[in-house]
Amino acid sequence: MQTLSTALVIAIIAGSAAGQLLPGTPATTTQPDATPTTAKPAEPGVEVTSEGAEPRKPLRYTPTKGSTERFEVRIFTRNIMRMDKQAGPSGPSAEVRYECTLAVQDVNPNGEISVSIVIDKGELVPDETLKPADRDRVSRAAMAVQTSIVNLRINARGIVLSSEVAKAPAAYATAQFDALRATLTQIAPVLPETPLGEGASWQSRENEIVNLVASTRTSGYTATTTDNGSTRLVIEFTRRADKQIVANPNAPKGSTMELHSMLGAGFGESIRTFNRISPLESEVTVETELDFTVKQPPTEKMPEINQAFGQKMTARAKIKSLDAR
Repeated sequence: MQTLSTALVIAIIAGSAAGQLLPGTPATTTQPDATPTTAKPAEPGVEVTSEGAEPRKPLRYTPTKGSTERFEVRIFTRNIMRMDKQAGPSGPSAEVRYECTLAVQDVNPNGEISVSIVIDKGELVPDETLKPADRDRVSRAAMAVQTSIVNLRINARGIVLSSEVAKAPAAYATAQFDALRATLTQIAPVLPETPLGEGASWQSRENEIVNLVASTRTSGYTATTTDNGSTRLVIEFTRRADKQIVANPNAPKGSTMELHSMLGAGFGESIRTFNRISPLESEVTVETELDFTVKQPPTEKMPEINQAFGQKMTARAKIKSLDAR
């Protein structure tokens, strides 16, 4: 049985391994020269499954122009590989903490909101189980993400109208930055047009490109009021992808990756007030499984490769306000 080196596996699957922390954000390729990139996702389809109890009113984001929000993001990832039916190389399980500042740059009369998010600090959460080399690599990448900037333009319902990397980190921190950007881009869940009351629930459905893979995401939300008057959103979602050839520009020349199946499922909770874009606190966990085949023609140093792989990714994102009273 032929096997792939760890470096080659990572090179081929890098596009499908990063950015899976929250559902719904198209992946981006981050360039070290920080050239801005803009994504304009299609508007999601939203279906209200229950309008909830009376009284009902529209849910809308209403931040104040010029206001700022400070919060921390903690991202944990674990990646387990298998080659055919045998265990393969896997990445380290690690948690990284970021401190961020969100500034509301503009709120226009149509309710469109422009925000800028600066990553003020990035650090590895101490973990003695990490190997020294992994600890140094992850820590170095987390620190490199510091001072990066993501600009978002959303409407009052939380639909992302555009997403731009205003300042990107060094290339070696691309995976960490893309995972963080995925979380930041979805920091405001999509709200329905319909007025809602206590116990209301709705679903959004999107076709999207996530880390080079064309997939469909379905997200479900249920809204209730907490004791202190904030809103609790209970979140459930799935992501599926059909069989397809994944064109990864980072893969070795001549290699191909054929995705046979991808299924992701997640759950979580977000507590928020709608005069802010970021939540008071939230936590979302995602489990994703992929099956794919990697093919590569023979080279002078390596025989032909035609091997089946499986990948199971666990990702968890936590957000907590640092300035809400």
